[in-house]
Amino acid sequence: MRNFKLIGIALLAIMASVNFTACSNDNEPNIGDDVPVTQKYIEYRSYTYSSDYGDRIESAELSYDEKNRLTSITEEDNSRYYAIDYSSCTITASSFYGDNNRVYTFKLNDKSYITELSYKESFNDIEKDCKATFTYNDEGYLIKSVCEVIEKQEMIEQAPFSEQIDTYITTTNHEWKDGNLVSSKTTESENGSLSSKGNIYYQYTNIPNKGNIQPCSSSFDSGLFVIVGDDIPDLLMSCSLFGKLSKYLPSIINNTSVNFYRKIKS
Repeated sequence: MRNFKLIGIALLAIMASVNFTACSNDNEPNIGDDVPVTQKYIEYRSYTYSSDYGDRIESAELSYDEKNRLTSITEEDNSRYYAIDYSSCTITASSFYGDNNRVYTFKLNDKSYITELSYKESFNDIEKDCKATFTYNDEGYLIKSVCEVIEKQEMIEQAPFSEQIDTYITTTNHEWKDGNLVSSKTTESENGSLSSKGNIYYQYTNIPNKGNIQPCSSSFDSGLFVIVGDDIPDLLMSCSLFGKLSKYLPSIINNTSVNFYRKIKS
């Protein structure tokens, strides 16, 4: 299986620009309602990647129910669609082309933050079982995630029949200070051996982060990135499904990572 290289974190550092369009909602939810609370709700988001090959613009539209809960995300040109059902606690990701469809199951805590996200799928002779757990502090900030991916592959070409099982674990710990995320430290292991590690450090402007918005195209949490991919983590975070975000907008994000490709035996 591929080595998770903290791609989601790296996207934060290379993103050229992000543009948000959001609408305000003045209706305050009642205490006890199962409603993620935000000051603003994003209806449309677009961002631009700049590279040597030119600029690339990606966008998405968001919809909400009468309780201001995120219910759907539609990517540009309807190429991919995400539907969130709170009665069944599922997120269904479907492709316009009908391939690579996936159903996630999630659990919520008493603050309506996602504490567990999982899915299972099979393709060819490989079965994949993915589960990520998320831990929050008393203030509502995400402080840790652990994502475990188990792959089982039938070795049908070998005699006698055998099954290969690989386990990949991504652990991210977040440190917060004065309402801002100051560091994210991630380790990734493959079958018990360390495969990579990385530390992310953040500096901030004095511009308030209105509406609990994740101002980057991906996620600062590697566990969320591994299980969901780089398409929608920022939108899920901006809708309070993964706790509160930093009080101010970031000015500098410093990403360091180390990959281990060779095992050394003593």
